[in-house]
Amino acid sequence: MRRSKKKSMAQASYTGVSKEGLIVSRIMTNHITDDCKCLESLIQCVDIEKITEVLADTGYDSNNTYIVLENKGIKATIAPHKNAKTAYTQPRSDTINYIKEKGYHVERNKNKYGRREIVENTIYRYKSIIGAKLRSRKWDNQDVETLLGCHILNKMTNLGMPQSLKLT
Repeated sequence: MRRSKKKSMAQASYTGVSKEGLIVSRIMTNHITDDCKCLESLIQCVDIEKITEVLADTGYDSNNTYIVLENKGIKATIAPHKNAKTAYTQPRSDTINYIKEKGYHVERNKNKYGRREIVENTIYRYKSIIGAKLRSRKWDNQDVETLLGCHILNKMTNLGMPQSLKLT
């Protein structure tokens, strides 16, 4: 009699990254969980006084996200969906109306949305140095594996990142 191999479920890892490129919070969920539902858990992992702004992609664009951030006194810089409708939360409505008036790229430049590159670069470094796949099969072990990966990457970042200079 052959034993069937247990299929591992797809996992999603959400990370909070500081402006220095350090991973300050991370949670793991199943593959079904929405991005915006994870935001409050990510914020709870960090000292709330240190958070002044949340910079996120369209996956976090929801009225609930803006309400959570507004209640905590955190500025939300979140790119709305391209077909977003005016919302009942004021900051989100202001962003949507500004995009309708001035254009998508003008709004991105105004909010310096390009800073998201720090987050994308951190995730790229994690995947290239630590690996894009988890080696463990059990949920608890996968959680510890991502925690260790984040600590290793932060240690390497603290030891020294290459300095980029713009050549003219």
